[in-house]
Amino acid sequence: MSRSRYLRLCSQRWLGWCVLSLLLTVVPGLQAEEQGGYTPPAGTPDVSGLMGGSGNHDYSLGALMVQQGSAGTNGSGVSSGHGSVLDGMGSGSASSSSTAVRKALRAENRKLKAQVMALTGEMRSLQDKVVSASDPARLAEMTARLAERDKKLAEQDALIASLKATSARLEHDNLSLLAGTGSLEKAKSDLKAVQTQLKLARAELSTVRAGLLQADNARAQLESTLLSTRSQLARANERAAAAGKVAAVPLDSGARKEAYVVGQAMASGLRERLSEYAASGVELDLARVNAGLNDGLRSKMQLPRGEMDKVYQSFARRLQMQVTTKVKEGEALLAKQLAGRKPAKTVAGISYVVVKKGKAIKDSDAPLALALTERMVEGKTLSTIPRLTLGPDDDMPAIVREALPLLGEGAEVEAYALAKSVYGTLPLPKGVAAYTVLVYRMTGLKAG
Repeated sequence: MSRSRYLRLCSQRWLGWCVLSLLLTVVPGLQAEEQGGYTPPAGTPDVSGLMGGSGNHDYSLGALMVQQGSAGTNGSGVSSGHGSVLDGMGSGSASSSSTAVRKALRAENRKLKAQVMALTGEMRSLQDKVVSASDPARLAEMTARLAERDKKLAEQDALIASLKATSARLEHDNLSLLAGTGSLEKAKSDLKAVQTQLKLARAELSTVRAGLLQADNARAQLESTLLSTRSQLARANERAAAAGKVAAVPLDSGARKEAYVVGQAMASGLRERLSEYAASGVELDLARVNAGLNDGLRSKMQLPRGEMDKVYQSFARRLQMQVTTKVKEGEALLAKQLAGRKPAKTVAGISYVVVKKGKAIKDSDAPLALALTERMVEGKTLSTIPRLTLGPDDDMPAIVREALPLLGEGAEVEAYALAKSVYGTLPLPKGVAAYTVLVYRMTGLKAG
């Protein structure tokens, strides 16, 4: 048998003795607890000494090993010719190998003692637990704790069941979401197809719009050509009518000449009226105008009176719409002329701007001399008065009367207004419409 194996065998046997000693110490106490508090009889030897050595030396294990070795030599069948460490110890040899063996055994003995002490502590702890468990109050407390633990376990089971239900619901929602995702993908695909169709439709719409624009341009050109043709035809009709009249109506007497001149005067006013219509954007067929004049002079009508009333009312509304548009354009032009300039006063649609201040007027009843120029805002001069002396009681246009307080000697005042604001119901100058913007420049002169 090898030395290490022999030492391990000895250690195991020593550990067995120690455990046996512990059992002898603990078991009687356990039996007493089980049988109702048994205590050993008086005079029983104390077995606690088995837990430690009887002296302060380290030969208890060695002596036991020597004793076991002697027994093994006599009857165990183990040969001493294998170099057993007991042979050297039995002979009392002081060789160095025996010393090493003793040191090893002492170290092993110390380890075993430590293990025995640990086991002793565990056994005492078990005894304490057994004693505690036998206490009714302690038992009730442990029972309450067990009940609390069971309650918590039941709550945990309920929570686990709830979590499982939630997990199942989430799984169901996940499946629904996956199904919804499929529907969304299909909707996206359908939307993409619709967008493609919309793109094609927009391209077709652009093509149609381009075609319509070309058609509008062509229509505008045709309308322009038609208007030009109508104008040329009207002039041709006028020339033909004039030629026919000259040929048919001789002017060989004073009465005939007088009638002809009166007709020319009437035609002049009519021509100006037709020019005003044209300037406002309303064109009339001159041949039909001449036919209407001729029939009117002969008290003849080619249309029923009711229909003629409707046609004339429609013409009046169309003319009014065109004049309103022109008035708005004139007001915009008037505002542009006054932009950045602060009028000294604005009365009845007429704005007065002081261009240059003159001497103050001391006597408001004294006559005032001034120069006046009337022109269209486009630049055409309508009238010029180099010098005009006016008293406070003289009859004068409202535009001049409102400007007098601003006109001292050397002063320059400009008045801006639409023609309808200046003339009111009075006849307008030739070439001037109600929406024409007029400018009046007045200069104060030295009186006398």
